[in-house]
Amino acid sequence: MSINHKQKGLAHIYKSAAKLGDQDYRNLLRAAAGVRSCADPEMSQDGFERLMASLESVLDDRLARGEVPTPRDRHITSLSYWRSKLPREGRINSRQEKLIRQLWAQLQPHLPTWQQGNDYLAAIVAKSTGNKHIGRHALTREEASLVINALRDRLSYAVRATQPKPNPHPTPKEKLEDAPF
Repeated sequence: MSINHKQKGLAHIYKSAAKLGDQDYRNLLRAAAGVRSCADPEMSQDGFERLMASLESVLDDRLARGEVPTPRDRHITSLSYWRSKLPREGRINSRQEKLIRQLWAQLQPHLPTWQQGNDYLAAIVAKSTGNKHIGRHALTREEASLVINALRDRLSYAVRATQPKPNPHPTPKEKLEDAPF
């Protein structure tokens, strides 16, 4: 899956702000994303984020050395945004973090009030990972996958538990309503 036109444009905005030559830009693309161009169909979202972190680093370095002026483009608001978005090696990534937040938000209405707090989520994290002293942000990718699966299982169970159960002994009228004709 390739990236969209806005993302391609954003990469070029950072390239221009850093006054990066074409060959240096291509080298950075190859090193960060494994492609020769942003238009390459092999360019992934993960590769784009690594490219942007690399471009941000080059821009920050050149700014610190006074080689380029402070960017005035509205798309460059922070020189740590893309680098802070990248996970440390082997750590939970932003997609996993977002999915955990979404699943937790979906599960909370199905829980009793006393289970809707962050302590209960911490208990789910501890039980699914086997580590009682780990926070959600310190998870490895594998542990995050375990937490996601645990939340999906609990959500599935909670939804099934709130659905009405079929009557094991239907009345003749109910039998007619369920008839296929």
